Amino acid sequence: MQSAGVLFQFIYYASAGLAEEGMGAQPRLLLNTALVYMRENLHDFSVTELCRYLNVEERTLRNIFVRKLNTSPKKYFEYLRLEESKRYLETTALPVAAIAAQMGFSNSGHFSTAFRKEYGKTPKQYRMAFNDSTYLTK
Repeated sequence: MQSAGVLFQFIYYASAGLAEEGMGAQPRLLLNTALVYMRENLHDFSVTELCRYLNVEERTLRNIFVRKLNTSPKKYFEYLRLEESKRYLETTALPVAAIAAQMGFSNSGHFSTAFRKEYGKTPKQYRMAFNDSTYLTK
């Protein structure tokens, strides 16, 4: 659950930063709405659908994300999927392949590669390390 707290802090401070930097109400609303939409649609998401939902051009949305979050909507969504995957690894006994499928990765190899790139460990290594650290703190 720690990752959810980190994500909440990130969204809160990103939103607060938008207000402080004088970003107009429309782009701020678009970004906040996009972040909520992404979180609520982790299992069935596309940037095209998000833009349709927001009634905004993909280029406009990308510019807002890059300007305020230093990443594209697609990369940010990938980060959200990986964070949710971490939560599954921490709280369930689901096989890595099942988590990969549930998070929308084309296969467990692609999932493992993306996970290792982001966190420096494979999903299996992460789960083992998490379980070991949890055991030691009890």
